Amino acid sequence: MRQRRTLVLLCCLCAAAGRLSVADKQPQQQEAVLVLTSDDFPREIERLESPALVQFLIPDCKACDAMAGEYRKVARNLKGIAPVAAVDCTDVQSVRTCRAYGAHSFPKLLLYKPGTRVNPYTGGALKDTLEYKGKHSARDMAAAVTDLLNDKQITQLKTQEEHDMFIQQQPKLAKVLLFTDKNATTVLYKGLSWAYAKRLTFAQVHAAESSKMVEQYGVNKYPTLLVVKPGSTHDPYIGPLNAEPLHEFLDTYASDAAPSAAETAAAGGAEGLLEPVLHSLVADNLTEINSNNDMWLVAFYSAQGESNCQAQLEELQKILHEVQGIVNYGSYNAADLSAHEMKQYKLDTAAFSEDGCKLQLVLFPWGVNKTMKDQYMRCA
Repeated sequence: MRQRRTLVLLCCLCAAAGRLSVADKQPQQQEAVLVLTSDDFPREIERLESPALVQFLIPDCKACDAMAGEYRKVARNLKGIAPVAAVDCTDVQSVRTCRAYGAHSFPKLLLYKPGTRVNPYTGGALKDTLEYKGKHSARDMAAAVTDLLNDKQITQLKTQEEHDMFIQQQPKLAKVLLFTDKNATTVLYKGLSWAYAKRLTFAQVHAAESSKMVEQYGVNKYPTLLVVKPGSTHDPYIGPLNAEPLHEFLDTYASDAAPSAAETAAAGGAEGLLEPVLHSLVADNLTEINSNNDMWLVAFYSAQGESNCQAQLEELQKILHEVQGIVNYGSYNAADLSAHEMKQYKLDTAAFSEDGCKLQLVLFPWGVNKTMKDQYMRCA
């Protein structure tokens, strides 16, 4: 019986996702912008060593529309350096992530710092974040991301001894060497070093301080990038110093590093899941739910006198643990609802007359002014 009820609940949530038509959503691919859900967010953002910029949005957000062109420009400019992503918070498959990062007003822009650490509560991967509150221009948003990049993944080699030690470290990983006559490390090279962290090791060699290394690798122009493979043979890169061709070149040498304990835990689904709680609601709660953005699944029952349908509600709470906290959950005694409200919430009054404790599940859609939109959906 519980399995059947679990399937009914899942079908209800899936149907809710289906009601959000393609025309009502942001395009699934906006040029270089990654369009993510809770399923791929850990892989594309949380487990990456690279910094990232993520926009949490909803389709009817005018401010989101106004900045869309600039945001796509940021994504194009940073492609191959740092991911730029968008999450549609009206998509039931994304609600969990939106809630986890407190996305209640839109657009919300979060900067994810480089590097990862272990979430002490779930054991999954965790990235530190900053909320971006600057101008919505491509230049300012891109600068906020590139300012997070540092050269902690890049070893500066000045002597032959430092070179030899660098080559000997982590012998299973290929080594990337950049020979340059510039003093500053480029944003591109910093971005690559973070994108391939733990899969390649990076170093920079300044021309004026490295005549022996220049001669050893036959470098005759700057900048020159090459990869030293395990075993010390090396391959020079002969293409343009642009992000996409460099990724294609480095992909052939990057190690398929084993996932860390944090990544393994996150891959198992622990990351980002919320403990489902069945809230007991009163009339004021329904008013609040109807006026705010959050999506709710409410179990209505009609109990008179001492009956409170506790057994049925406890059974529902057990089922919720199987589907996890992807929306908010509540229960409400419909005995005090008016006929108009019963009709508004699509409730079956005849069914309540037969058995007031037979729960009727109603999905309250995402978005404010729910009563005006009349998009409530009762599950079978």
